[in-house]
Amino acid sequence: SGSSSDGRAGASPAARQAYEAWSSERLSSFRFADDVDAMVRRLQSAGYKTGVLTNGHADVQRAKTAACGAGSLFGEERVIIAGEHAEQKPHASIFRVACAALGEPDGSATPVVGTSPGPHPRTRPSPHPHPRPRPHPHP
Repeated sequence: SGSSSDGRAGASPAARQAYEAWSSERLSSFRFADDVDAMVRRLQSAGYKTGVLTNGHADVQRAKTAACGAGSLFGEERVIIAGEHAEQKPHASIFRVACAALGEPDGSATPVVGTSPGPHPRTRPSPHPHPRPRPHPHP
């Protein structure tokens, strides 16, 4: 399946085979951390609406979210792949899409917290912020 959007178009059969082997192996390791499933289910049981919003190429991100079972945990309709929409994070429009998927179309009380690697976690504060817990110092 060498579509031009994934960089495999025009690749030799050996290169495509190598890519498929690498991709399959890589996706087999995409899993949520052990405690994530229980934490999300506790939040959902407490009435919190949960979902996933991720940037990136749609096919790649769909493969990753399928591999980790995001649709089963959050609901397929609450797994938003920004690459399937006009704009990606940090544009406001993709956050509106995600909030609508959660049943909160205006997003006025929807905190969004990200786990992107880098020096600063990406967040979009709610217009009605809740006190944030202070991080615990690590020895």
